[in-house]
Amino acid sequence: MIYSIEHTNTTPLINFNNGNINIVGRSIPTVNYEFFNSFINLIETYSKAPESHTVLNIKLDYVNAFSKRCIMKSFKIFEKMHRKGYKIRVNWYYDKDDEFMLELGYIYNSLVELPISFIEK
Repeated sequence: MIYSIEHTNTTPLINFNNGNINIVGRSIPTVNYEFFNSFINLIETYSKAPESHTVLNIKLDYVNAFSKRCIMKSFKIFEKMHRKGYKIRVNWYYDKDDEFMLELGYIYNSLVELPISFIEK
């Protein structure tokens, strides 16, 4: 499965190439439900016949409250896949001086059963 959405001023780039998913940029949509609904629908479709190994690279500079909820929703889908025995790896990238994004990654890590690696950019 190959899928790509270019970034905008308020939404991140999403690149989905078989089992490799990259989310890069800034995520501050205020009412862009369509953007995240299409992404969540894509993940739900992928979860029905996933690759044996999936890598999710998250390189976000900033997220708003709406984006946090959508990320959590996607993590819950990946968590279900992980529980079924599929290998899921999440790489959470953060800037050295960005305590907010690092802490957000740790919060997700405490809420879902997924292997999350923290990688300083």
